[in-house]
Amino acid sequence: MKDKIGIWSSFICLIHCLLFPLLATSFPIFLKLDIKVELFLLTISLIVGSLSFIDNYLKHKYLLSLILFFLGFLGIFTSLIFNIEIINILGLIILMISHYLNFKKIKEIDGCH
Repeated sequence: MKDKIGIWSSFICLIHCLLFPLLATSFPIFLKLDIKVELFLLTISLIVGSLSFIDNYLKHKYLLSLILFFLGFLGIFTSLIFNIEIINILGLIILMISHYLNFKKIKEIDGCH
């Protein structure tokens, strides 16, 4: 369940990153909401991901998804510091892949849905 939430929150972040520039140029009010929306989405993704990946690593010792999770967030935080949108998008895609791999591995190991 946590991985499904993680995949969807990462996907919503990706949609936000792709559509926000269009909305902000059309409706300046979105500029004020941007940082709040980004912080909210990042916080949800970080909490859900941390709970899911660390718990599953301790249980199954599956390291690949945990490494991808941290690489994805490293990309996102790097993009926030240097304002490079493509790194943000790549980081979000890596996050979605890490959740997907984690979900598949857990389902394979112990049949959890």
